[in-house]
Amino acid sequence: MGGVFIIAMVAISILTCFLPHREVGSIIGSLIGGVGGAYFPVIPYGIYFLAGIWFSRRQEKSKIIFSLACGGTIWHSIDYVLISGGQPSRFPLSFSFLVGATLFIYLYYMLAKSLEEKANTLLGNYLECVGKNSLLYLLLSNFIIFSVTATQFYRKGLNYSIGMFFIILFVVWYLQRLCKVRK
Repeated sequence: MGGVFIIAMVAISILTCFLPHREVGSIIGSLIGGVGGAYFPVIPYGIYFLAGIWFSRRQEKSKIIFSLACGGTIWHSIDYVLISGGQPSRFPLSFSFLVGATLFIYLYYMLAKSLEEKANTLLGNYLECVGKNSLLYLLLSNFIIFSVTATQFYRKGLNYSIGMFFIILFVVWYLQRLCKVRK
């Protein structure tokens, strides 16, 4: 994919937010968004997918990209306070809502890059294990959470919930280690 193609697709993603949205069917709604349903449209959110393609090829830290990411989140904040008087439209997707997370996504990318550089540490090895077994972690953690929901641990306070989070991670890790095939 050339740079011109990615720029054209980014422009299409952004322009989709400015379409006059109306009640649409589920297929059109899932592509461009619409009124009457909780659509997560592929084309506008595709801008983040395209950014991932661009970053995977370039692998650079850029002040311009950081500035654009800050600009998107600042625009969302300005829209929130001054223009919309509240949360910008999510259904249908507004441009402000689309770009509101750019700074956080960029910071997440930078965190992932720094963790990648520390891949052979204890934390790196643990995160790699979780990544390789993400479905197992998802299913077992949900099973545990739904099993202990009657205890209402989530209402007992932040420290209790954080402790429960680490206990769940440990239990899933332990069960995964028990089931691991030795070579």
